[in-house]
Amino acid sequence: LPRTPYLTVPAAAQEAWRSRLAEAAGFKVGLVWLGNPLHWDDHRRSPGLAALLRAMQGLPVQLVSLQKERAEGGVGAVALHDWMGEVQDFTDTAAIVAGLDAVVSIDSSVAHLAGALDRPVCLLLPEPAEWRWLRGVDRTEWYPRHRLLRQARPGDWTEPLRQLREELSRALAGRPRTP
Repeated sequence: LPRTPYLTVPAAAQEAWRSRLAEAAGFKVGLVWLGNPLHWDDHRRSPGLAALLRAMQGLPVQLVSLQKERAEGGVGAVALHDWMGEVQDFTDTAAIVAGLDAVVSIDSSVAHLAGALDRPVCLLLPEPAEWRWLRGVDRTEWYPRHRLLRQARPGDWTEPLRQLREELSRALAGRPRTP
């Protein structure tokens, strides 16, 4: 298995995004809430933006969109830093991810990018999850800083969203996760 990080962000790209990311002072959490709408199983892979926001309500975090396409029609009155309209390529996305404290994502290319950059990720997985995430584990050898948050029952996001809040609360307090 590759050692992480196995990707790096060019210094010029990091510098280009540094000032934008500074606008989000505090603990920065990137969000990916939808997958590719053309994926055959996309409807099962996301709890939706509203459910994610409810799970993180009241946490002192700065939310940063990593969502390129939106099927939900915006984010309403939520304070969500969204620079994705300025992103030209995956190097820009990588530079944003590298400047975040954590990423919350469904099974997406951004989750893999964040893993390759060795960033902390809370990965929301449906039941059953895709084969590469195995079964019955909350970690993956591919990306040591990923925390796999799994549905207990198909379609029920209650437990993964509870775990998400717990993981972010722990990270905000600077406490390591106990095995």
